[in-house]
Amino acid sequence: MKLICEICENTDVLSFNETFKGIDIVGCRQCGLVWNRNMMDEREQLEFYQKQNRAHGGVNRTYLLSMLARASCVVEFLGDDLRAGQKHLDVGCAEGTLLALTRTQGLDVQGLEVDVNHSRFARDVRKLPVLPMTLDNAPLEARSFDLLSFVHVVEHLFHPVQVLSTARDLLRDNGLMYIEVPNMNQPLPGVRHFFRPIHNFYFTANTLRALVSRAGFTPLRVGFSGRDGSVQLLAKKSETAASVSDVAVWRDDVRHYRAKAQRERNRPYLLFKLLFTHLLAQEWEKRKALRRYGQLLPELHTTTD
Repeated sequence: MKLICEICENTDVLSFNETFKGIDIVGCRQCGLVWNRNMMDEREQLEFYQKQNRAHGGVNRTYLLSMLARASCVVEFLGDDLRAGQKHLDVGCAEGTLLALTRTQGLDVQGLEVDVNHSRFARDVRKLPVLPMTLDNAPLEARSFDLLSFVHVVEHLFHPVQVLSTARDLLRDNGLMYIEVPNMNQPLPGVRHFFRPIHNFYFTANTLRALVSRAGFTPLRVGFSGRDGSVQLLAKKSETAASVSDVAVWRDDVRHYRAKAQRERNRPYLLFKLLFTHLLAQEWEKRKALRRYGQLLPELHTTTD
């Protein structure tokens, strides 16, 4: 059970009174970070992803198109910060779509993925150097990368500050880190669209900036994915980790998010509006991604079931 805030180490929390599937959602009264006190620890997370393929039975065309749209939004956000010759490590790279795109731009790529089906597809179909390992046991050299990415990974971690601090040691001076997480301000549609048992943490742009600062990074800019409104953040390796007082500028009022969750949970007609908007955005981003990168990814026509 996670009792202490990951950002400010505070224990004074506000309960969201959320008991869906045994989760216990709370928010820090000091900085506003929201988390599940009954979250899975590192061992449980590793076993879950090693045994349960996230593509639900196979890496197929529909799934790859969805991941292409996600990766395309990442590349669009990074823009000129992607430069040929950079060494890029994608942690939790899934089937390797983002690495495939950055490789076409001249980056030297490396991936980590514990899901066996995903890592096999990345290696066998896309010919990517992907290791079926976690960050803490992968044989990677310190100060050997220019860019790290965590795309929909950080919300699953048990000790995100610790993991990001470990990642920081892999970056060269002034190296960059990209993080993308679901957005508390733009929840995905569904009966319980705010909270899911597989997500340990729930971020806003503010709490994500505070988190990376505590891990030894300087936030550079924040955006929101056109695919699903996820928070996108680019940060630079800094000399030291920020103190609790340093990150207070990004404080959220957790009472606002509890009220919003309770209010929208009782307004089911909003679910249809959210679902319709979400599906339209996804379809638009898929079309854009296919126009830009479809010819570069012939493996989209390959399925492994």
